[in-house]
Amino acid sequence: VDRGSPCDGADGSIDLPFCEIQDAVAKVGADEPTAILVKPNIMPYSEQVQVPSGRTLAIVRNGNGVAKLEVGALDSLTVNDGATVYLDQLQISKGDVSKGIFCIGGTVWVDRTQIVDRKGVGIQGLDCNLHLRQSRIYLNLGGGIKLTGGGITLENSFVVSNGGSFSAVSGVVLTNNATFDAVYTTVADNDGKNGVE
Repeated sequence: VDRGSPCDGADGSIDLPFCEIQDAVAKVGADEPTAILVKPNIMPYSEQVQVPSGRTLAIVRNGNGVAKLEVGALDSLTVNDGATVYLDQLQISKGDVSKGIFCIGGTVWVDRTQIVDRKGVGIQGLDCNLHLRQSRIYLNLGGGIKLTGGGITLENSFVVSNGGSFSAVSGVVLTNNATFDAVYTTVADNDGKNGVE
C-alpha cells in the first residue's frame, strides 16, 4: 500500500499498489492470512480500516519514515468478532471524538505503534483481547484504554498524558471483569473521572 500512488487502477501489486490500507483489507478472504505492507508517506492514510469477522491479517510498515493513519470522524481501525490483527510500526493519530482502535470480540496485537493526539479514546474494546508491546498511547483527550470484558497485556509500553478534566476515561478503565497485565510498562500522568491514572 502506498499513499503516494494513484488510486485509479490499483490492484495491490508492486507496480500498482493500493493507495489506502482499507482497499487492501477489503481484498482479504476469511481463510487467507495476509500481510499488508504499508509504505510511509508524507500524506497520511485517511480512510477508516474495517477488518471483517474471521479475518487474520498483519498491517506492517514497510520502509523508513512514519506510516500514519489519520481518520477524521470515524474510528481509525475497527476489528470485528473473531478477527485477528497484528499492527507493527504505525502511528494512529488525529481525528475527532472517535476511537483510535475499536475492537469487538477480536484479537489485536500492537507492536512498536503509537496511538497519539486523538480527541477520543486511544483504544476501546468489548470482549476483545489486546496485546501491546513496545507501544505508546499518549495525548488522547478521551482517555487511554477502555475495556468492557476481555483483557489487555502491556509489555514495555507507555500509557501517559491521556484524558482531561472532562474525560470519563483516564489512563485505563476496566469493566465487566476485564483483565489487565503489565510488565515494564508505565501508566502515569493521565487525568479523568474513572480508571487508573
